[in-house]
Amino acid sequence: MGNLIQTDSTGHGTCDQTFDLLTFTAVNANIIGRAVVLHNGTDDGVTQTTGNSGTKMAVGVIGVSARVPPPVTPPPPAKNWTAVALISGGTAATESVTGTVTFSQFGGTGDVQIDVSISGLAIGT
Repeated sequence: MGNLIQTDSTGHGTCDQTFDLLTFTAVNANIIGRAVVLHNGTDDGVTQTTGNSGTKMAVGVIGVSARVPPPVTPPPPAKNWTAVALISGGTAATESVTGTVTFSQFGGTGDVQIDVSISGLAIGT
């Protein structure tokens, strides 16, 4: 997913993006059970698989949260999904890194909306 998070002056990072390559239903592209990994550097967009982005700071597994209520109007789509990855640091140096990554898809197809809220990051990264 590349470089999504920018932090504020308190070390709190947020992100609100939409991706068209993620899904809850396709066999080969399903995000459920996969991991979200937070690194301490910037992804260079070239090096695979980590993008030369530094040390892993925190990780969370994506799990189904609930089917979410449909939008108000027009009539509700067939399926709405929400999944959440709870992020936490894995070492003494990164244990203060915590947060959530929420994935939402409305109608069972189409783009997946990603909302990120992470605390305990280095200021201004």
